[in-house]
Amino acid sequence: MRLSELIRSTRRLWKRLLSYRKSAGTWTINDYPLIYRYHASTELPPEFRLIPKPPHRCLIDGWPVMDGSGTSPAAALEALRIRLEQWRDDGKPVYRPGTQVPIKYAPDVRIVSHSALANAFIHPVLDVERAFLSDGSSLYDFSFMENEELALIERIRSIYGINVSDVPKLNIADILNRIASTDQTR
Repeated sequence: MRLSELIRSTRRLWKRLLSYRKSAGTWTINDYPLIYRYHASTELPPEFRLIPKPPHRCLIDGWPVMDGSGTSPAAALEALRIRLEQWRDDGKPVYRPGTQVPIKYAPDVRIVSHSALANAFIHPVLDVERAFLSDGSSLYDFSFMENEELALIERIRSIYGINVSDVPKLNIADILNRIASTDQTR
């Protein structure tokens, strides 16, 4: 084990032990083991659809989805504090400080029901070798430039002979359902 891993695991254990001094509903951001990261910002072309995150990031060690970003470490910590409070206000489970929170994957029941079609769809349409698709995946997840999803819609039309521009949120599971139902009627 590397020294940095030993320090992190010791800090998680220490925060976990300290958490038993309070009741579950009273844990604050200060009770959690935190990790601060800095990522230098990169200039993006003006047509790039996504907005880059601020360079400073603060996350709870062991809780992969709980993080905050900001222009300074203090701003990132404040964003994380607000996110944790919102999480709690939404009635979601608040995990004990220092514990390893399991990653929850989005359901993929609808995608799996068309697994052969999904596998055949990924490379020619999305122009990637492999991709994880869930029932919530959208063409927007694979289009980063302004109006690039229009090119994906056109690619689907040219390959499968159908128009999917009216599919809500350009949901890929819905698109696969339409392709499958069109193929069965041919």
